[in-house]
Amino acid sequence: PVAEARIDALVGLDLHSQNPFLAAPTHWNTNSHGEIEHIAPFADGVGLEEDTPRPLPELLEIALHAICQWQVLEDAGLAHGDIAPSNLLISSDGASHWIDFDGMRFPDPDIPVPETIGHRSMLAPELRNGSSSPDILSDRFAMTVYLNWLLLSRHPVTGLADTPAET
Repeated sequence: PVAEARIDALVGLDLHSQNPFLAAPTHWNTNSHGEIEHIAPFADGVGLEEDTPRPLPELLEIALHAICQWQVLEDAGLAHGDIAPSNLLISSDGASHWIDFDGMRFPDPDIPVPETIGHRSMLAPELRNGSSSPDILSDRFAMTVYLNWLLLSRHPVTGLADTPAET
């Protein structure tokens, strides 16, 4: 019932009609095995880690395009909940197509919070320690990690100490 309430709310948003770069589900049903199936628009591109090297001006354009998609969600009071290099696809022309909306946080308190919290390498501290569920602030944290990765070609903590003895 929780998953059905969440997918029904997500489909009801009709995000793809509002923004063609948000490849959120448009239809859903429950199959004969009780599993949820959904249809979502095709999202062109590859994840950040599979994208080809690009010059800085192109990377800045990709960053701007990704931020524009993010702003659409924030303007609606929505949190993606799973901003990650594999969920913001980059097309050959540098467009940012967003996928994997199952962790979305809705502003309506009647819609259950997500049961997932995203990719560990992108998680805000409050998600890592379990004191919060995904929300707009944790999306902002993940987006800054993503933008760092996009523009500098590495995760922000790459090369930092892994153990207290190394600090």
